[in-house]
Amino acid sequence: MGEIIRFGAVFKLDDPMQAEAWRIISRQPPRMRMASLCRMVCGYQAQKDLLDAIRTLLREELQSVTVSNTPNEKAGDVDDDILGFLRSLQEGDDFL
Repeated sequence: MGEIIRFGAVFKLDDPMQAEAWRIISRQPPRMRMASLCRMVCGYQAQKDLLDAIRTLLREELQSVTVSNTPNEKAGDVDDDILGFLRSLQEGDDFL
């Protein structure tokens, strides 16, 4: 049998996060709580590692991107089209 480490936890149920953690853990059958807790902790860490990797990748890719502050001429055309559509709705055109 391998090494055993004991771990105890005290939940303050007036703390919303600790109360929610206890609700999640307490829904598990008593003999399955350690396995469930291990899956939750490992799953959280895997998700955090994935998000960190994505953030790093995005930062690296965005370093070569330049953003222009000059207005796009086509954007004005789209805005005019949208405003025209909205005006037609306000004027009471019946589409039904």
